[in-house]
Amino acid sequence: MQYFVLDERLEVPESGVEVEPSGSRQRLRRPELWKRNVAKRGNASGVEHLNQEGKLVPPREIKEGCDNDCRLKCQERVNADERRAFFRSYWRQGHRNNKAALPIGGSLQ
Repeated sequence: MQYFVLDERLEVPESGVEVEPSGSRQRLRRPELWKRNVAKRGNASGVEHLNQEGKLVPPREIKEGCDNDCRLKCQERVNADERRAFFRSYWRQGHRNNKAALPIGGSLQ
């Protein structure tokens, strides 16, 4: 029998982890392709995706703002274009740690 070595190093694209071939026939882990992790990334980025059960989850959409009688006067402080821009930048961040770093309180002043 002959064994062919196609590549000396196998690289996993998203995680950036390089795996040396060990001669084993066991499959390589590809955590970026697991259903659970695909669903997490889709949920964190707010795009349309399949959840773990295979159901289609619609994309996140910006909701209506406060009424005119809001005590914080949101309609006066933040216009619709600013709200849309903040919404897009927030959901574009992806991971929850990146979202937590956004200055929410300072963005209105």
